[in-house]
Amino acid sequence: LPSRVLVKYVERVLISEVNRVGVDINSLLNLKPSRALAILQYVSGLGRNRAAQLIAEGNERDGICNREELTEFLPKTVVRNAAGFIAIRPWHFDPMTLNIGLAANKRHIQWTDDHFARFQPLDATRIHPEL
Repeated sequence: LPSRVLVKYVERVLISEVNRVGVDINSLLNLKPSRALAILQYVSGLGRNRAAQLIAEGNERDGICNREELTEFLPKTVVRNAAGFIAIRPWHFDPMTLNIGLAANKRHIQWTDDHFARFQPLDATRIHPEL
Protein backbone atom coordinates (compact mmCIF):
# COMPACT_ATOMS: atom_id res chain seq x y z
CA LEU A 1 0.00 0.00 0.00
CA PRO A 2 1.18 3.54 -0.65
CA SER A 3 2.02 5.36 2.58
CA ARG A 4 -0.71 7.99 2.18
CA VAL A 5 -3.35 5.23 1.89
CA LEU A 6 -1.90 3.44 4.91
CA VAL A 7 -1.98 6.68 6.96
CA LYS A 8 -5.62 7.19 5.96
CA TYR A 9 -6.59 3.72 7.20
CA VAL A 10 -4.59 4.05 10.41
CA GLU A 11 -6.34 7.37 11.14
CA ARG A 12 -9.74 5.72 10.60
CA VAL A 13 -8.86 3.03 13.12
CA LEU A 14 -7.59 5.63 15.61
CA ILE A 15 -10.80 7.65 15.31
CA SER A 16 -12.91 4.54 15.73
CA GLU A 17 -11.02 3.23 18.76
CA VAL A 18 -10.62 6.55 20.57
CA ASN A 19 -14.34 7.13 20.28
CA ARG A 20 -15.22 3.55 21.21
CA VAL A 21 -13.13 3.71 24.39
CA GLY A 22 -13.43 7.44 25.15
CA VAL A 23 -10.85 9.61 26.88
CA ASP A 24 -10.41 10.81 30.45
CA ILE A 25 -9.50 14.44 29.89
CA ASN A 26 -7.76 14.96 33.24
CA SER A 27 -5.60 11.88 32.74
CA LEU A 28 -4.62 13.23 29.32
CA LEU A 29 -3.69 16.56 30.87
CA ASN A 30 -1.11 14.70 32.94
CA LEU A 31 0.72 13.76 29.73
CA LYS A 32 3.04 15.97 27.72
CA PRO A 33 0.84 18.23 25.54
CA SER A 34 2.10 16.62 22.32
CA ARG A 35 1.14 13.15 23.56
CA ALA A 36 -2.25 14.32 24.79
CA LEU A 37 -2.89 16.00 21.44
CA ALA A 38 -1.98 12.80 19.59
CA ILE A 39 -4.97 11.12 21.27
CA LEU A 40 -7.43 13.95 21.81
CA GLN A 41 -7.45 15.12 18.18
CA TYR A 42 -9.27 11.90 17.22
CA VAL A 43 -12.26 12.54 19.50
CA SER A 44 -15.32 13.13 17.32
CA GLY A 45 -16.16 16.80 17.10
CA LEU A 46 -12.74 18.13 18.16
CA GLY A 47 -10.00 17.82 15.58
CA ARG A 48 -6.44 19.03 16.03
CA ASN A 49 -7.07 22.76 16.68
CA ARG A 50 -9.94 22.34 19.17
CA ALA A 51 -8.02 19.56 20.94
CA ALA A 52 -5.00 21.84 21.29
CA GLN A 53 -7.27 24.59 22.65
CA LEU A 54 -8.80 22.16 25.17
CA ILE A 55 -5.34 21.03 26.34
CA ALA A 56 -4.12 24.62 26.74
CA GLU A 57 -7.20 25.68 28.71
CA GLY A 58 -7.18 22.51 30.81
CA ASN A 59 -3.55 23.04 31.77
CA GLU A 60 -4.18 26.71 32.55
CA ARG A 61 -7.12 25.79 34.81
CA ASP A 62 -5.27 22.89 36.51
CA GLY A 63 -7.78 20.42 35.12
CA ILE A 64 -11.37 20.40 33.92
CA CYS A 65 -14.03 19.98 36.62
CA ASN A 66 -17.19 19.51 34.54
CA ARG A 67 -18.57 19.62 31.00
CA GLU A 68 -20.06 23.05 31.56
CA GLU A 69 -16.52 24.45 31.82
CA LEU A 70 -15.85 23.25 28.28
CA THR A 71 -18.48 25.65 26.93
CA GLU A 72 -16.50 28.58 28.35
CA PHE A 73 -13.82 28.17 25.69
CA LEU A 74 -15.27 25.79 23.06
CA PRO A 75 -18.40 26.36 20.97
CA LYS A 76 -21.46 24.62 22.41
CA THR A 77 -21.91 22.52 19.26
CA VAL A 78 -18.35 21.20 19.57
CA VAL A 79 -18.92 20.31 23.24
CA ARG A 80 -22.22 18.62 22.38
CA ASN A 81 -20.57 16.50 19.66
CA ALA A 82 -17.58 15.50 21.80
CA ALA A 83 -19.31 15.16 25.20
CA GLY A 84 -20.14 11.47 24.84
CA PHE A 85 -16.49 10.60 24.23
CA ILE A 86 -14.91 12.67 27.02
CA ALA A 87 -14.97 11.62 30.66
CA ILE A 88 -14.13 14.15 33.37
CA ARG A 89 -12.92 12.40 36.49
CA PRO A 90 -11.11 13.73 39.55
CA TRP A 91 -9.11 10.50 39.79
CA HIS A 92 -6.49 8.82 37.67
CA PHE A 93 -6.26 5.15 36.76
CA ASP A 94 -2.73 3.84 36.23
CA PRO A 95 -3.00 0.72 34.03
CA MET A 96 0.60 -0.27 34.78
CA THR A 97 0.02 -0.65 38.52
CA LEU A 98 -3.79 -1.01 38.47
CA ASN A 99 -3.95 1.78 41.08
CA ILE A 100 -6.67 4.36 41.25
CA GLY A 101 -5.60 7.64 42.79
CA LEU A 102 -6.57 11.27 42.75
CA ALA A 103 -5.40 13.26 39.74
CA ALA A 104 -3.50 15.48 42.16
CA ASN A 105 -0.99 12.65 42.64
CA LYS A 106 0.18 13.07 39.07
CA ARG A 107 2.39 15.62 37.34
CA HIS A 108 0.68 18.99 37.57
CA ILE A 109 -3.06 18.79 38.18
CA GLN A 110 -3.82 19.89 41.71
CA TRP A 111 -7.49 19.42 42.56
CA THR A 112 -8.64 21.65 45.39
CA ASP A 113 -11.87 21.58 47.40
CA ASP A 114 -13.24 24.06 44.85
CA HIS A 115 -12.52 21.61 42.01
CA PHE A 116 -14.32 18.80 43.86
CA ALA A 117 -17.28 21.10 44.65
CA ARG A 118 -17.76 21.76 40.89
CA PHE A 119 -17.35 18.10 39.87
CA GLN A 120 -20.49 16.50 38.40
CA PRO A 121 -20.66 12.67 38.73
CA LEU A 122 -22.40 12.18 35.35
CA ASP A 123 -19.46 13.92 33.68
CA ALA A 124 -17.40 10.82 34.48
CA THR A 125 -19.74 8.83 32.19
CA ARG A 126 -20.94 9.03 28.60
CA ILE A 127 -24.30 10.36 29.82
CA HIS A 128 -24.79 14.07 29.25
CA PRO A 129 -28.45 15.03 29.74
CA GLU A 130 -27.78 18.75 30.15
CA LEU A 131 -26.46 19.28 26.62
